[in-house]
Amino acid sequence: MQRAYDDPLVMAEHRLTGEAFVGDVTLADPARVDDTGKRPVLRPRIQVVTTEPVAVPVGATLYSPARPGQKARVVFLTPAADGKTEVVLELSGGMGRGLTAPPGTVPEVGERICLTTLADGFLPAGAFPAPEETPWTHGGPPAATAGPMAGPATTAGPMAGPAATAGPVAAPPDGDPTEEWA
Repeated sequence: MQRAYDDPLVMAEHRLTGEAFVGDVTLADPARVDDTGKRPVLRPRIQVVTTEPVAVPVGATLYSPARPGQKARVVFLTPAADGKTEVVLELSGGMGRGLTAPPGTVPEVGERICLTTLADGFLPAGAFPAPEETPWTHGGPPAATAGPMAGPATTAGPMAGPAATAGPVAAPPDGDPTEEWA
C-alpha cells in the first residue's frame, strides 16, 4: 500500500477497480462541529465530484495520500446522469485538537484530491502455518525414519554432553584380529 501512495501508476490500478478515485472538491464546510456526543468535535464535510468508478460503500473509511493522518468517512454517494459521482465525506484526524481547523488541513473548494481505501498504517506480520501443515517443498516436517541414522549419537539424549556425539562411530569387531589392527 505504501507503494501505491508513492507511485501514481500503482495507484492507477486501484483507481480502475474503484478502490481509489481522484476528484475535485466542490463544497467544503471546514467549520462543521458534531455535537451529538459528550463533547463537540470538529468534523468538517467536503463534497468531491469524480468521473471515475467509485466502488466503496456508504460508511467506508477513505484515506488521502496528501493527508496521511486524516480519515474520510463516506456519508453518501450520488451518481449523476452525466456520468459523474458526488461523494460527501466527513473528515476526522489530522486537524489538531481545537474546534477550528488550521489552514490547509481541510481540502479547499477547487482542490483536486485522491482518496483510497488503502490505509498507510502498520500491518502486523502474517502468521506462519503450523509445522505439520507446511508442505515439504517449503521445508515441512521430515518423515520419521528408523534407518542407519538412529544409533548412540541420536539416542544419547540432550543431557549426554558433547562426548556422546563427537567423532565417528566405530563398527563392532567381526572377530578377525588382523583387521582390528589395520
